[in-house]
Amino acid sequence: MADDTELIAFIRRAPLFTSAAMEQLFYSRDGKTIGPIELIELEAMIARDEIKSDVPIWASGMSDWSTLRDWKKRLRERAKREAQSAPESGSATESETRGRRATRQLLLPDEVLPEGSTIPPRRTRLGYGVGLLVTAALAALVPILYLLAAFVIARWSWQYFEAAGGLSMNKMAASGSVLSSSTRLGFMFRLIYYLPAITGGAVSVFMVFALIGRKSGRDRPMLMNPASQPRLQEVIERLCLAIGSPLPRRIELCCEPNAAAALAKGPGGWILGRVVLVIGLPLAATLDVRQFIGVLAHEFGHFTQGSGMRLTAFVRTLNSRMADAAWEETQLDEYLTHALTDGWAVVSIPVAGIKAGIGIARFGLRLLVRANHTISCVLLRQMEFHADQTEAQVAGSDAMVQSFARLQVVHAVFRQFHFEAAFSNSLPPNLPRYLEQEAAKLAPEDVQYIVAVANAESARWSSTHPSDRARIAAATALAAPGIVTCEAPASELFDHFHDLSRALTESYYRDHAAVWAMTRGYVHLS
Repeated sequence: MADDTELIAFIRRAPLFTSAAMEQLFYSRDGKTIGPIELIELEAMIARDEIKSDVPIWASGMSDWSTLRDWKKRLRERAKREAQSAPESGSATESETRGRRATRQLLLPDEVLPEGSTIPPRRTRLGYGVGLLVTAALAALVPILYLLAAFVIARWSWQYFEAAGGLSMNKMAASGSVLSSSTRLGFMFRLIYYLPAITGGAVSVFMVFALIGRKSGRDRPMLMNPASQPRLQEVIERLCLAIGSPLPRRIELCCEPNAAAALAKGPGGWILGRVVLVIGLPLAATLDVRQFIGVLAHEFGHFTQGSGMRLTAFVRTLNSRMADAAWEETQLDEYLTHALTDGWAVVSIPVAGIKAGIGIARFGLRLLVRANHTISCVLLRQMEFHADQTEAQVAGSDAMVQSFARLQVVHAVFRQFHFEAAFSNSLPPNLPRYLEQEAAKLAPEDVQYIVAVANAESARWSSTHPSDRARIAAATALAAPGIVTCEAPASELFDHFHDLSRALTESYYRDHAAVWAMTRGYVHLS
């Protein structure tokens, strides 16, 4: 696949694609012509790798169909011509070229994080490791007890149906009871008599399928091509070597002001320890390099805890799956509700029993999930303190405290954007830059209020992270100088940051358009 950001930048600068002819743009897939689409849609599809390099594309004004591979070839040829003609250009062009080169040189990997930089090793206590093992064992015990309960219910239902129910009904049939005849009264009696077995069997089936059912995510991540971001990629590699963390297997980009590092799904994550890094571009738009690298160091710091990250991933996965089974409604719930409200009266009797049984099963599961979550959160908060030490040692305690305040403001602006986006028909084309600009517009007293409110919040029993106040106090007490000193904007670590942010913003809007439309429709109807 061609370099996404370079292709997008090339398309924007090409005379053909900046004309009104681009309103009639088509592409071919499986022998079918699809379109017309807009230029911004094409950019988003290129960034999401939905259009491959060999997909034919045509716009009015083009003599024939062309492909991204051809555009890539033109891009290289034009870059070669520009490089050859640069010395012959006027003084203004040479000055701009030198300025661009100076900007790139300011953020060379050696100046961001010198090669060979390291931080002192951090060791975990024996009690901490034992606590993780106990928490993982308890987390595994919850679904085992849950499935055991489903088995007991299913076995009891079958025994009731086969032994007690069948024997009694046969005795009544032999005695000639009117309740065992084919009359409507007899049918209703049989239905009520077998209701415990019907309910128990349905509940046991629901309990199993609710646990193993998978939830599909709405957001589609944008993968970063390491070749398109060579400086950022090298800085990340040096950072991992400095703190002793494994290199990320892949890097995903998102529009949320957050970062995360987790084990890859499947055997590659659990067995081989492959890491997936998620970078929110609003972080790069609002933080400086020192703070931004510190946030990444925090995420990688989790992987310096030995087997703790694997155990934590195991606990989180089980807790999440059990929580989905306990609180999320399934298609079965919709069917039962429809049958209870719109079905026949004779059907409503077993349906009501099944819904009651599912409600009791969910109530018991919620108690187990809450108990397990409470125990696991105690150790998860300790893991955050350990990762905070890594961040402070890399970026410095003062930069870490500053990044807390900055992120608190950006998160407040991001929440306000989501509230307004649900009712607005005009959205900013570059969300990361928009969040940066809106945060900069806030008055100093508003910033102080947001920070004060965030620092006043306390960690609850269900919080996976400590309170910001406690984390800031721990970082200040550490008084680490840090090994990164560059304070340039973090967005300068990226190549073509503007084009990358626009393409990612378009993808983010597509993922949330349905939710915002539903919100507008609900409010207008009500």
